[in-house]
Amino acid sequence: MADFQWHDGLAAARAAAAERGQLVLSYVWADGCLGCHRMGTVVYPDPEVDSYLAANFVGLKISLLEKHPDFKEAIGGQPVPWAPTMRFTDGKGREVRRSVGWLDRSDFLAELKMAQGQHHLTRWRVDEALETFEAIETEHASTRAAPEAGYYAGVALFMQGKRDMAALKSRWNRLREQHPNSDWAYKASVVDDLPADL
Repeated sequence: MADFQWHDGLAAARAAAAERGQLVLSYVWADGCLGCHRMGTVVYPDPEVDSYLAANFVGLKISLLEKHPDFKEAIGGQPVPWAPTMRFTDGKGREVRRSVGWLDRSDFLAELKMAQGQHHLTRWRVDEALETFEAIETEHASTRAAPEAGYYAGVALFMQGKRDMAALKSRWNRLREQHPNSDWAYKASVVDDLPADL
């Protein structure tokens, strides 16, 4: 039997998230959706995924095709053109992260951790954010989230050092070496504009 439980209503999910200090995962699915089928039959039932979700998230599952009273608020008032869509919010409904499309087990675990890391970062829990991003890079090095985690690890180091440009440059250059063809390496290339001796 699964440990992770899906809530039926947004108010209950937010209250549970606020009480536990966790994020709400609003999962939008649809009948006939291939990615949703994989998420429901392969990814969510995986014991490691189930255990991680149960320990760290509160779930709200909403169909894209049915008229759920909480749908508009749960998805943040934005159109949802595709399923599966996963929206991560705090207990007050503030969006932390959004993901569209099916993810395999490892990519999904990394995505969950990215949501947590970004939540830590927006709450100025910089040490926790850095630890989370570095764990993604180590434990999920081959996932699509690893380069993004490296990018945000640089941001966390910058914040941790009170605008430490040298730490940011060093971290982003490492990202560029490890993932040279990623979008995140491209974004990090702005460090080339910093002084060479920094």
